[in-house]
Amino acid sequence: MCLAPEYMLSARLTLHHPMTFEFLGQDVGLFEGNALHELAQFRKYCRHSLLHCKCTLVGPNSSVISVWTRGTQPSSNEDPPQVGMEEAASCKSTDPKGIPWWIRIAFAEDIDFDFTSPLPKPQDLRSKIHAAIGNHIRQENCTFCARTFSSSGETFCNQVVNSTQQALDKVIVLSPPFRTRN
Repeated sequence: MCLAPEYMLSARLTLHHPMTFEFLGQDVGLFEGNALHELAQFRKYCRHSLLHCKCTLVGPNSSVISVWTRGTQPSSNEDPPQVGMEEAASCKSTDPKGIPWWIRIAFAEDIDFDFTSPLPKPQDLRSKIHAAIGNHIRQENCTFCARTFSSSGETFCNQVVNSTQQALDKVIVLSPPFRTRN
């Protein structure tokens, strides 16, 4: 049996706060039965879904980051200046799979298992991406990433935010247990 929409909304709102007895304070007495346990389970499933999404987004077969990998041309209707393997490979900021380090930094936030930290909000990833690529372009003077971001950056950010939000939305509150939508 699916719980009331209000419960689902309340459970989702707790994700962006620590879930500790110190944070809950006297409100811990408001939880009836095994509601606190169910809320903790919901948070664990959301965390797992976010971790899976993160691994998928920066994985070797990710279509989302393919525009940033070595030798990939920015997609555009106009003929952009040729950016090929030489320029991408000369960027010293890629890992062996050709993924720029700034993407790894933007996705590097650990999702704590111990409930002391809030889970990241999907929309906050956009500002992390902007900060990471801005630092990368300033420090490395990387024209490949600058051109790619100017042509495909917002699409990339939207894909990351939407994928992350979908990962959270997949987790539904059922009493008991929590399940993930397929």
